[in-house]
Amino acid sequence: MPEGATRPADAERIRVLEQELAEARSTLHAREEEMRQFAWMAGHDLQEPLRTVHAYAELLQRQWPGSPDEVAAERFQFLFDAVRRMRDLINGLVTWSRLGAAGQNYNESVDTNGLLSFAISTFRTALESSGGAITSDPLPVVRGNTAQITQLFQNLLDNALKFRRREDSPRIHATAVRNDDRWSFAISDNGLGIDAAYHERVFEPFKRLHGREYAGTGMGLALCKRIVEMHGGRITVESEPGRGSTFRFTLPVHGDRPEN
Repeated sequence: MPEGATRPADAERIRVLEQELAEARSTLHAREEEMRQFAWMAGHDLQEPLRTVHAYAELLQRQWPGSPDEVAAERFQFLFDAVRRMRDLINGLVTWSRLGAAGQNYNESVDTNGLLSFAISTFRTALESSGGAITSDPLPVVRGNTAQITQLFQNLLDNALKFRRREDSPRIHATAVRNDDRWSFAISDNGLGIDAAYHERVFEPFKRLHGREYAGTGMGLALCKRIVEMHGGRITVESEPGRGSTFRFTLPVHGDRPEN
């Protein structure tokens, strides 16, 4: 047998392994699609009873004899807040489940400079009230899904503005450097920071590190992770309590979404 030639038995073994790998991938994709469909249906079905609860709570409040006293008003507010939070959780779950659904275009040219400018205008009120500022170095045009990358930037900036130190005005800065066929982004802030024990867990769905004084569902960073992964990249955080955070992620320079 010539040197370097593949034995027939080895070739058959490789063929079988490749077939098993292809079948495993197909099964995994099918399971992921089932989970997406389940999450979408669950989110849709949960909205109707939630609307009913909200409608009857409003009716009860309107029909309350006289004006609700302080205790009753507080309980109504608690009920409405709970409904709103549940609605936000459901919407976050549905959004998360729809990421990666078939038919989405990951080959669009996305101007991240423009996305940042749009985000700044979106958060103008929050920036003015807090004396905050969002700045950046020149940012590139990347290849990907425009809607998803827009949500990625908005979630990260919203996170930085929300979890700020009360004694300081928020300062947020975005940069990007090219590494071969990837742009490596960094969004830094001077906020509360995150303990090292939570640097991985903070990207899990519904994970919240702070109390109810900070609004949110715990889905923002989970959505960011999902979006970056759908573009073949990775997102991490560097942070210390009281010293702000830097979120780093990669997006493709060109071409279609890499195969997972």
